Amino acid sequence: MSTPAPNIPTPDQIIEALDQTGFILEHRVAQVLRSKGFETDLNRPFPDDASGKSREMDVWGAMSSFAKRDPLSIYLDSEVICECKNTINPFIIVGEDLEHFDAGGSVRVASAFDPLNFNFDELLPSSEWELGFGSLPGQLTKSDLLGRQLVRMNRQGSNWRADNSSIFDSIVYPLAKAGKYLADSFSAPDPGEISADFGFFHLILVTSGPLFAVNIKAEEPDVSACKWGSLARTFQAGDLQGAYTFDVVSFAHLGEYLDARVVRIHNSALQKIRENMHFFDPEWLLANQGKPKKEEEFEAWLGLYRAYREDLLANRQK
Repeated sequence: MSTPAPNIPTPDQIIEALDQTGFILEHRVAQVLRSKGFETDLNRPFPDDASGKSREMDVWGAMSSFAKRDPLSIYLDSEVICECKNTINPFIIVGEDLEHFDAGGSVRVASAFDPLNFNFDELLPSSEWELGFGSLPGQLTKSDLLGRQLVRMNRQGSNWRADNSSIFDSIVYPLAKAGKYLADSFSAPDPGEISADFGFFHLILVTSGPLFAVNIKAEEPDVSACKWGSLARTFQAGDLQGAYTFDVVSFAHLGEYLDARVVRIHNSALQKIRENMHFFDPEWLLANQGKPKKEEEFEAWLGLYRAYREDLLANRQK
């Protein structure tokens, strides 16, 4: 093999240079996602409605399942949006033990069509609430630490300096914008829909460096190394409103995290839907819950449902 010319990098130099950019980390994250059954895409663009600019998701992944009972076919989609940071410097999650969390859970849920939104007297006006999606296995529990600040440790001579100056603009805000865009797109109404669908959206920072959690609730702040942790931030600016939860994950433990959290929540939600298919059947709802407050919209859905079922039966008899 000939020796490369002095002005041409060696293969090792190319890999070293690419490692510093983070491009290789993005591909490795996508490979882990694919190994868990996710469809993936890198550098997926999406529009920022506030600025008019195009933004990118470092790594996007999705897995989908169906719960079926003729003629219903309920679609469940779980999507992850990953921001990848290739660094040897540690990230620190600063927060307290989680004592209270709302019924919506820590993962953003969207639906284009949910029959319980028609408002039946004896049921909560959302399948997310009625089926307890917020307390599914894999969701945060009261014993988990929930961060309120995320900082990066940087060397300053022989000491370390904690810095969060670029965390918001380069990590948290872009992830929230991407999550909002995907959730809004998923929940766009379809007038011809007869089956419910649900999307779970996970916002994730994957770091190649060490990760630590600092629990401020203890009498003395407690520092511990961790595989992953969660961060909550609230936005009140322009089109980005409300609370968002982000997971920070060490790349070395990404596969374990996906199994314990994302895939577990997905499978638990699918089981919950399959056990409660009657909530998505308009004839069962009418017979057992009576007419809802949004009666006109319900009747339109009931008509679509019956017409679709008749067409399905007619086609099978041909």
